[in-house]
Amino acid sequence: MTEVWELPAAELGSMIARKETSARDVVDAHLSRIEALDDSVNAFLTLTPDLAAQRQTTSTAGSQRERSSGRSPGCRSR
Repeated sequence: MTEVWELPAAELGSMIARKETSARDVVDAHLSRIEALDDSVNAFLTLTPDLAAQRQTTSTAGSQRERSSGRSPGCRSR
C-alpha cells in the first residue's frame, strides 16, 4: 500500500475532494514522516507543526466556502 506521504499533491487533492482522506490526515502523515527521518537527514531547520495545522484548518474552511458558493476551490472570481 502506498503511504499518504508518497502520493503526488494532485492525487492528494483529489482524494481530499472525494473525502477519501482529510487535509488533517495528510498534514499529520507528513509531519510523522518528518519526525521519523529528520534526525538522520536534518532537512528542516525549524519545524512548525502548529502552523501547519492552523493553515490546514484555514485552507479547508476556505475550500468549503468556495464549494458552497458554486466555485471550484482555489479559483478566484472576477
